[in-house]
Amino acid sequence: MILEAALERLVKIGTLTVTFPDGSVKAFGTGEEPRASLAIRSTLAQRRLARNPALALGEAYMDGEIEFGDGDLFGTLDFLAMNSMEGGSHPFDKLMEKVRRLRRSSRPVQHDRALQAQCRPPLRPRRSPLFGHARS
Repeated sequence: MILEAALERLVKIGTLTVTFPDGSVKAFGTGEEPRASLAIRSTLAQRRLARNPALALGEAYMDGEIEFGDGDLFGTLDFLAMNSMEGGSHPFDKLMEKVRRLRRSSRPVQHDRALQAQCRPPLRPRRSPLFGHARS
């Protein structure tokens, strides 16, 4: 269900036909050209695609859990990239971007503190202005 919502938001130009693991077929987009298709062979791949499509698409392809229509890998990737550039997005994109920002914003502080601890100058005895000998 999440994957279907993601595909509905992603496909703004053309038509993407998806065959799901249960055998159901659904078309996303305008119903016009250009066209692309893919078949998802396992429910595991379907869940992974719903969570992180950018990572899961390549992994599922390499594992044989996804097949591209007519074996046209590059055509399908072009179709998906074109729709992504057109403003289509995954429902979790905004949430994941906020999580990435939070992670990035906490890193410099931790890194800065570690550097400060490493770069502190060693304590040196100071000379007494009155007596001229070292004091600690």
